[in-house]
Amino acid sequence: MKYRDLVNTKIQRIENDLKVLRSIVRTQQPIKSYIETLARAEEHLEELKGLVSIEPVTNNEVAD
Repeated sequence: MKYRDLVNTKIQRIENDLKVLRSIVRTQQPIKSYIETLARAEEHLEELKGLVSIEPVTNNEVAD
């Protein structure tokens, strides 16, 4: 995988955002905090999808 380090970083950021979201719910923080963190997680997910989409397709994969 050409962008393995970047992909791993994005995955870690998404995992961190999920932990923050759980904390926000557990501590009953304002909905604004939840929405902001959710938006950030969605951005990280879109960035991750972008990285995956530019990965070369191997012979074992079917291109979409």
